[in-house]
Amino acid sequence: MNYPTKKGRLISPLYLCYGNSFVYAADQLLFHFHTLRHTYTTNLLSNGAQPKDVQELLGHSDVSTTMNVYAHATREAKRNFARLLDKVAGQ
Repeated sequence: MNYPTKKGRLISPLYLCYGNSFVYAADQLLFHFHTLRHTYTTNLLSNGAQPKDVQELLGHSDVSTTMNVYAHATREAKRNFARLLDKVAGQ
């Protein structure tokens, strides 16, 4: 599959991965490619991956970079936390 550039030329998916930091469609910015690292990290951690393992996968020298910069709280995690607070406060 090939993708159009802003000027209408076709580029390969590999170029999107390694040569271009933005993904466009019909001259509209869809997302910054680096965003996928954040999504990847958050999804791994949300599904039970250990922070140290994710740190090594991403190539970070310190786990704090992984947890403080790349990991984001999900809506589901926030809902679960709110339920926990309701449960604790109700006792």
